Amino acid sequence: MRAETDDGSQLLKTMGEKALEAQEEGRGLVRTRLTSALPVGDDPGVHVRGEVR
Repeated sequence: MRAETDDGSQLLKTMGEKALEAQEEGRGLVRTRLTSALPVGDDPGVHVRGEVR
């Protein structure tokens, strides 16, 4: 699963759910990666990317 959003909290929640699903289905090792592009903080231009493998 790959996703990009301006809402980091929702992305973290979704990534966590997908990682749990993968573990429950016995898909072995699950890797998650989260990267955030600047600017960070109150700036509405924040963009977050995440990946669950």
